[in-house]
Amino acid sequence: MGAASESDEWIVLAFGCKISSLLGDDMALISIFTPVHPAGLVWLDEYYDSLVEQTADGWEWVIVPNKGAAVPDRIKADPRVR
Repeated sequence: MGAASESDEWIVLAFGCKISSLLGDDMALISIFTPVHPAGLVWLDEYYDSLVEQTADGWEWVIVPNKGAAVPDRIKADPRVR
């Protein structure tokens, strides 16, 4: 794979926003849905690391694999990932 483009880096930064700022003080559950194609698998590890680093714990990540995309085992092992 080639180097990440500037737009790709923007996507990672946008995804990496603090969930706590979305939740406020209520700390309700937030669900993140991510459709994944085989070409997008390169970003899953970065997305996952960003979610794990959030200050809020009230999240779940629903990954929708398409066209044979396989989710890495370390991500599937997290009970917050569906």
